[in-house]
Amino acid sequence: MPNTHFTFKQFTIHQDQTAMKVTTDACILGAYTDVQRVKNILDIGTGTGLLSLMLAQRSHAKIDAIEIDESAYNQAVVNVNESIFKDKIRIFNVTIQSYIPPSGIRGLGLRVHQKVWGNLIHILS
Repeated sequence: MPNTHFTFKQFTIHQDQTAMKVTTDACILGAYTDVQRVKNILDIGTGTGLLSLMLAQRSHAKIDAIEIDESAYNQAVVNVNESIFKDKIRIFNVTIQSYIPPSGIRGLGLRVHQKVWGNLIHILS
């Protein structure tokens, strides 16, 4: 039986309630994304919350994570709430079309989305 969790240095990802599992691609994306001067991050399709947690670990940014799948959303909520980064990450069970950024944010510094067939990072101006 596969492991139901994956432990990093500062947080654990539980992945037993969702089809979105920890992958090498996601770990590389989270480790190599440049977040030095980023103040706000939008994680689209957060799954277990892995990328949000990895980026929270490496930045001072506030992170909004969006997930439309209810099981994945619930798993991400557990993972974030059990982490030391829970004050930096907000998770929404909404579509991207219905997501409303916090007031006062003129633009997001970074938008991250991992797709099954490849990873895509957008740096926004």
